[in-house]
Amino acid sequence: MISHPLPNELIENITPKPNTIPKRNNALDVLRGIAVMMVLLSHVLLMSKESVQHSVFKYIRLFFSALTIGGWSGVDLFFVLSGFLVSGLLFNEYKKGQGIHAGRFLIRRGFKIYPGFIFFILITFLIEKFEPNNLGVPLSNYLKDLFFLHNYFGGRWNHTWSLDVEEAFYFLLTAFFVVTIRSKKLTIGILKKTYLILVVIGIAGRFAADITHPRYDFDFHYHLTHYRLDALFFGVILSYLYAFKRERLFGFYTRHKVIITVLIPCLIIPNFLFHRNHDSWISVLLLATNPVAFGSLIILAINSRLKFFQNKTLAFIGRISYAVYLWHPFINRYANYYFNTSRNGFLLYIFTYAAVSILTGYIATRLIENPFLSLRERFYPSKRTAPVIAAG
Repeated sequence: MISHPLPNELIENITPKPNTIPKRNNALDVLRGIAVMMVLLSHVLLMSKESVQHSVFKYIRLFFSALTIGGWSGVDLFFVLSGFLVSGLLFNEYKKGQGIHAGRFLIRRGFKIYPGFIFFILITFLIEKFEPNNLGVPLSNYLKDLFFLHNYFGGRWNHTWSLDVEEAFYFLLTAFFVVTIRSKKLTIGILKKTYLILVVIGIAGRFAADITHPRYDFDFHYHLTHYRLDALFFGVILSYLYAFKRERLFGFYTRHKVIITVLIPCLIIPNFLFHRNHDSWISVLLLATNPVAFGSLIILAINSRLKFFQNKTLAFIGRISYAVYLWHPFINRYANYYFNTSRNGFLLYIFTYAAVSILTGYIATRLIENPFLSLRERFYPSKRTAPVIAAG
């Protein structure tokens, strides 16, 4: 059995017992908070231009307009974070004993993902079925969401496509580890080759879909699992370097810090300037470059001493980000219904939408997610003896 000491800042996203609460990496929670707020605000329903007369409201509308154009890229940040954090669990287990417990890993992932997701689907189905203004959504749509089929077959809630991608990634990543460990090929070389293959598949597939599809449809390019795996796998490469070649990784980013710091916004800002529904190159190219930018941001954040990455509010939102992400479209529907998006109601609508989404996420985390994570630690405790990055 091979054992390596792991850094203190790497932890599991649970709250097991008051006297065993591990230390979290606050920077990663801040990035999670940023990601979920980007996605949440990207779904704001803008007030019409005709209703905007005061200059202050024009700037407010312009700000939220940029977010509605590019806030979707927060999902790309989530993907890289997920690839980085989840594979980190496997890499650290591998470092201990040159192997992984595949079944235990998937069961532990299930305890993190399924309870809150099932609860969300069940509650929204019941509310929408019995509310006065029944939408008439067929049960099959909820079931397609429930069984992670939305990104290929549609469903009730548009945002569940990303969970489909993540779920497929967990199984594919586990299989990848099993095969490469047994063949003794779990190396940076095979990781790079796999990533390049996924990048080519994603770009070529999105490009082919763009020129052959009857009309441009961003969702057609954006949701499919095999077009998005490169984003998650870039996080896997970073995680490998963090686990096995940390000094070299941080050394590279330190030496080129100025260039990388300039490059990150140069790669991210186009998401907020060009509308994905009108500029097809967004889905073809930016979906490949976003992971590089966000992955670089993750490494810089981990190694940063900036106070921004210790922001308690964003870190709090980051810790409940999964539940906030699940519930925000449902909350948005009712916030928009009860608060119109005219000049007088717009800010109240946004505040209500954001505040209730965060509150609901907090309640769901405390009442659903955390109890199941505690059960997970009771029945399927991690085989590691040292903490790893907070992946949940």
